[in-house]
Amino acid sequence: MPTDLDDGPPPYTVAMHINVRFVHVVTLAENMDAATQMVRSQIELFVNKARAEAEAAGIQMKCEYMVTY
Repeated sequence: MPTDLDDGPPPYTVAMHINVRFVHVVTLAENMDAATQMVRSQIELFVNKARAEAEAAGIQMKCEYMVTY
C-alpha cells in the first residue's frame, strides 16, 4: 500500500505547464491584425522547432495561443 513517501513503481507521468510571453514591436504593418499575424508567424516557427525537439525527446507538447494587446 503506497504512502505519502512511496510513489509506487515507475513509470511516472509528469506534466508541467509553463507560461511563455513573446513581445515584439512591429513598425511595418497596415493595422493591428496584420501586425498580429506577422508576429504569430514568427512565433509558430519557434514553437514548431520546440515541438520537434520535444517529440525527439519523447515529450508531448501542446500549445495554446492567447493574444494580448
